[in-house]
Amino acid sequence: MPVSLLEYDTVPENYVFPPGERQKKVKASNKSIPVIDLAGQTHDEIVNQILEAGKHLGIFQVVNHGMGSNVMSEMMRVSKEFFNLPFDERAIHYSEDLYKPVRLFTSTGVHDIVHFWRLP
Repeated sequence: MPVSLLEYDTVPENYVFPPGERQKKVKASNKSIPVIDLAGQTHDEIVNQILEAGKHLGIFQVVNHGMGSNVMSEMMRVSKEFFNLPFDERAIHYSEDLYKPVRLFTSTGVHDIVHFWRLP
């Protein structure tokens, strides 16, 4: 995500771990984010690349997915609009039910005191 899209001057307080709970040492990594190209590969090759990226690094970038920049820009606009809604309006969509067709979910849970920082 381009830095120009970020509108934060500080990290919100509920994303700051108390000093005693912070990680003591963080080792720098020279690993790069895996890029998974959906063009010219078999389904099994793509699935294996996603599994490996998730297992070893937990993140990956997908290219040649067929989504135009206009669709991606609109997705960013709608996402920003949604996350700028008051909490009560967003909270009605929160669910851990995998079978709901539309749901808002976070891996840290809405009831946690401290949340993990993610960019919108």
